[in-house]
Amino acid sequence: MMILGALLACSDVDWSKFELLIDDAIPVTKDLASFRKNLNGRIVEFKKENKVEDGDLAYDVFRIQNSNLYLLRMGWFPSSGCMYVVRPSGSKFKVEEVAGFSDFKAYYAVMDHDHLVLAGSEYSVSNAKHPAVVSYRHWSNWVVSGVQVAEFEGTANPFVKKGSTWTCYANGRTCPKHIPVPHSGAHVSMQRTFVEQKGELLTSHDQSFPSLMGTFDNLIESTVRKNWTRTKSFCASDQIASKLQRLTVNSTADEWRIVSEDAEKQMKCRVADTDWVAVMERVGKTWKVTRFEHYKEPK
Repeated sequence: MMILGALLACSDVDWSKFELLIDDAIPVTKDLASFRKNLNGRIVEFKKENKVEDGDLAYDVFRIQNSNLYLLRMGWFPSSGCMYVVRPSGSKFKVEEVAGFSDFKAYYAVMDHDHLVLAGSEYSVSNAKHPAVVSYRHWSNWVVSGVQVAEFEGTANPFVKKGSTWTCYANGRTCPKHIPVPHSGAHVSMQRTFVEQKGELLTSHDQSFPSLMGTFDNLIESTVRKNWTRTKSFCASDQIASKLQRLTVNSTADEWRIVSEDAEKQMKCRVADTDWVAVMERVGKTWKVTRFEHYKEPK
């Protein structure tokens, strides 16, 4: 799916011609609506003289936080040369090209000192969008200086100022390590905090966030490692923990199977190499194995 998305993102539009058409040609206005109106007129003129698809000229424009600048992003799909910083200069707007990065699509932007920082989605035209942040420095145009991409599917959020840093929170989901699930069934909750300071993207890492599937996956991991103390912490009673230890003492990690799942309320998994089903439910603020059921083959 990602390869198909990359092919769809390719565009034959000569964006250098478009940049010449709008650079120093749109009057400086105080509101975004007026800018859009003038830009629409430029787009109509460009389409008359160039063979382009409507999707290529669809656009999004939004204010760059901590500045009086706009970020203009052209086209449904990312392609080289179609993203610009729009800067007021005298009575007209100047446009400065922002270098593209892979299949990244920006949704939020902030200016920190002389650095531009964008938050959005990598693999943006696929069905597996990953939160990402890209920082830029300005030479003749805006060039990439740093990139961080989360390993999980999800979304990035607007930047928040915290002291001398700008922070972007991202959340999403990924597949469990020990429970085979289809793409649509990946419900291990994930989060990441991207932090930028004066143009530098500080080191950050993906982290799991408490979730039902994630907790069940951690339980299986503890049985595989024979960490019975940790296994006990996932059980509602000592009796349940003892039975789970007996059932899994010789089991493997790749034979657990989901029997049923009810969002964040309950999950039933068949214990590897047995005819028993472990039932995990919410207990207080977390999830624990509360009972066992005999496995029944589906009719």
